[in-house]
Amino acid sequence: NANIYTGQGKACGFEIQDGIFTKIYKNEEDIPEGNKIDLNGKFVCAGFNDSHLHLLNYGQFLLSAKLNEHTSSLKEMKEYMKTYISSLTLKENAWITGRGWNQDYFEDEKRMPDKKDLDELCFDYPMVLTRACGHVCTINSKALEIVGIKKDTPNPQGGTIDFEKGIL
Repeated sequence: NANIYTGQGKACGFEIQDGIFTKIYKNEEDIPEGNKIDLNGKFVCAGFNDSHLHLLNYGQFLLSAKLNEHTSSLKEMKEYMKTYISSLTLKENAWITGRGWNQDYFEDEKRMPDKKDLDELCFDYPMVLTRACGHVCTINSKALEIVGIKKDTPNPQGGTIDFEKGIL
């Protein structure tokens, strides 16, 4: 009684010896009597191999505005963000986040959204919108203030800060 993931279809049982899966059972009738343990439908996975997944970033993406679905234009992205922000119940110190935009897909203006665009959407709460690649983000004036980035903040090693545009 478990949700067993094998990578090769469903299984209904398994054996472990010294912490290693030694046998997988596809049919209930093949499972020998003996040391059966009811796992109450819990998920079981023999191992986890992460070839290249930014798991924390993916989790944050799931809790953010899905900009990858709204990148036909800068205008569309901004309209989506207006709707998204109005759907939120923002508490004190909340951040507005989104990920997935790609200015190369914009049909109107082929430019990155900037601080001015984000300030038009929301000035009272910090906002950070991350590009699809995850290597560039745009933040609004409130976010710049909170993280302490000013005009004279030096660029970090290997990166750049465009304070006027709010692009990091």
